[in-house]
Amino acid sequence: ILFVVPIGGTAKLHFNAHRIYTFRQIKEYFHDLEMREFALITDGNDFIENACEEDANKQTYGCGCFLFQKN
Repeated sequence: ILFVVPIGGTAKLHFNAHRIYTFRQIKEYFHDLEMREFALITDGNDFIENACEEDANKQTYGCGCFLFQKN
């Protein structure tokens, strides 16, 4: 599964429609799957190919790209 969502250090809901998730939330939602890769487009439009949770937590409204695989 390739799952791409807005990601930041704090989970937020904007205007009852736009959600920002945390890295940890997404990992918990897909706990039955193995995360194979995580890439991040930062608030400053930089691309981090092998990003980590710490990178994601520094964002306000980044773009988290998760690749999950069934075990």
